[in-house]
Amino acid sequence: MADYKRLVSYIYAYPGGVRDKNVGFAKAEVRNGQFKLTVSVKGVYTDTPELFGVYVMVDGKKHQPGGFTLLKTGTVMVNQGIGQYQDLFNPMNINQSGYTFEDISGIALARENEDFYRMFSLWEDCILNTEDITFAQPEAAAASNPVVQADSEEVSVKEQVNRTTGQEAERKSAEMSGNVRESETVRRNAEDVSENEVEEAAVTSKPATPESAQSAGRQADLQQETAQMKAQQVRAMEAVQELLFRNTNPQGTMPQNTKLQHTTPQNAKPQEEMPAFEKVFINRDFIDAFEDDYFYDCVEVTPELLKQLPIEDDAVVNNSFLVHGYYNFKHILFGKVCENDNNTRYFIGVPGMYCNRERFMASMFGFCNFKKSHRSDYSNPYFGYWYQEI
Repeated sequence: MADYKRLVSYIYAYPGGVRDKNVGFAKAEVRNGQFKLTVSVKGVYTDTPELFGVYVMVDGKKHQPGGFTLLKTGTVMVNQGIGQYQDLFNPMNINQSGYTFEDISGIALARENEDFYRMFSLWEDCILNTEDITFAQPEAAAASNPVVQADSEEVSVKEQVNRTTGQEAERKSAEMSGNVRESETVRRNAEDVSENEVEEAAVTSKPATPESAQSAGRQADLQQETAQMKAQQVRAMEAVQELLFRNTNPQGTMPQNTKLQHTTPQNAKPQEEMPAFEKVFINRDFIDAFEDDYFYDCVEVTPELLKQLPIEDDAVVNNSFLVHGYYNFKHILFGKVCENDNNTRYFIGVPGMYCNRERFMASMFGFCNFKKSHRSDYSNPYFGYWYQEI
């Protein structure tokens, strides 16, 4: 068990480059000549299932203090805040990159083109400068590693010598049989094939191993599964939007209180003269959504119902942010507002999770304020409503 090594460390989110909450753990284990990497995250909330790259952090000494190079080892799908990843590598040459287990300083989960959702797990408690993070693919790392490059050049030279020797022997044999023209054709064809093979050998730095082939197969299956999941989400989103925007029949969406119609006194106002906003609350269950009473009589509605109300600004209900919130949580919150200096009487709340990314999107569509909700059916501490008063 002399070669046995085991490291376990927590994974922390770094939104905006600042260390935030713990979102999981990473475990690295070397046993019997195999490097087993396990990553488990929980609490990484995204609007839809998202694919993150899994990286090992290397070359810490080549950067400014706190900077690292991220070498990709695989991908992990995060769905409803949870993701699991596990893979095996050669501890002396990780993913044919030339880097060993001893070169690793930590683990990272990230996407190259987005700096908000980035998570890091360091083996030692040291400085991490997220602005000095670079991404390198295994192929690029292998090309820059002198040991791997020398091995590939040696293999390429040997292949060229062997092929040249075989071609010479074939040419002499053809000449001895008197088939000079035929041997010349064979020789030229062989030279053409040899040139193509030598070019391919020069491009491929190292022959594929069973481990790399198996890893590539797993990644291909995961990418195909991810593409299928994305396609299903797109189709579902299109179906919901078509239902919301094409269903213009108000019947069935505006319940009528038949009992009240039969018992209303003759001198009372007819049911039809009731304000359209007040009709929303008829025969609906009120939701206890907030700790204070500034917003009260809250009910769950649909975007289609909101479109039928006399709201002066059509952009309030005709925007993709509101539809996106309804698609994720199956409701929009509508309620009354206590007396205030702005003379607003009602509010519209789009459900969501508080984070910088969603705050930016909400503000683009006029929902600049967020109010945390204590609903028991949404126990996440970041859940609440992006709201606008009308």
